[in-house]
Amino acid sequence: MISLKRTPVSFPNSAILFTGGVFLLGLLFVPLPDGLGSPWGQALQNAVHLPIFALLLTLIYAALLRLGSGSRTTALLVAIPLTLALGGASEWAQPFTSRTASWRDFLANFAGVAAASVTIAGTWRKDARLFPCWLVAIVGTWAVSTFLVTRPVLLALTAEREQSKAFPHLGDFEEEWERILWIPQGDGGDRPTQATLERAHSTHGHQSLKVDTSGARWAGVRILVQNSLPWPEARLLRFDIFNPGDEFKLGIRVDSVEGDRFTGEIRIAPGANRCSLPPETLANRDRNLTEPATFASKTIVFHLGESPATRRFYLDNVRLE
Repeated sequence: MISLKRTPVSFPNSAILFTGGVFLLGLLFVPLPDGLGSPWGQALQNAVHLPIFALLLTLIYAALLRLGSGSRTTALLVAIPLTLALGGASEWAQPFTSRTASWRDFLANFAGVAAASVTIAGTWRKDARLFPCWLVAIVGTWAVSTFLVTRPVLLALTAEREQSKAFPHLGDFEEEWERILWIPQGDGGDRPTQATLERAHSTHGHQSLKVDTSGARWAGVRILVQNSLPWPEARLLRFDIFNPGDEFKLGIRVDSVEGDRFTGEIRIAPGANRCSLPPETLANRDRNLTEPATFASKTIVFHLGESPATRRFYLDNVRLE
């Protein structure tokens, strides 16, 4: 009788799989190129998590098999939580880099793991009668996963198209697509900053953007702007704010297309405020005004400063004039 024994896998094969996994995780920390700093680029960055984690699960599964870690089922059942744990760890670590974590990243990670798991399990079936069922399961899982992670990309492309039509209006807050471009910031307080469309205190149309902060530093709201918009050299940035509380200082930060960062602030009195901010009142981060500021930007931030604050205000009719 011939005895069949499992041949040990040479170390280089396992090393190659390990190196591939490390490389894939490293991609999650690579800063976005300037061309992908737009809303659709950031949405695309989140969507890429799906194929990365599908491939990462496959590499971990293959590595476990090569290391002789039990059956195929055992290897897959170990690979799934291990891959998800690596995804969670990468999201936890991203704020320490130039990247940020989001729930969409977790969704894309899970979708990639689910799609790869169903595909791997489907390759085990030897019964031809079950093949159509597994084929439907595999195709269906990939279709649903792809739809979930690519839908934000399509919505962001729509938002950018509408933003181009509305320019030089930056925020009218009458349409749902504007919520994609205007993003709350500040999550170190009692709860994350909230930004919602409200039919209250509007000065142009029927809605305004209600911003609620809860004790976080630099809390407020920011708008993501397309680099391709026909920015003028110098105009006034105008916006309306309703303040239901006491007077406060609102910080303005403009991250220019050229890579400079300009900052300023304006006092917001109780009640209705019609605000106007000329670019020459903004200073760059070195407080050097030898070069005039410009509103040609990638991002404009409205924030409450470094000191934690709990406050509500309503923003409307943000435009260049």
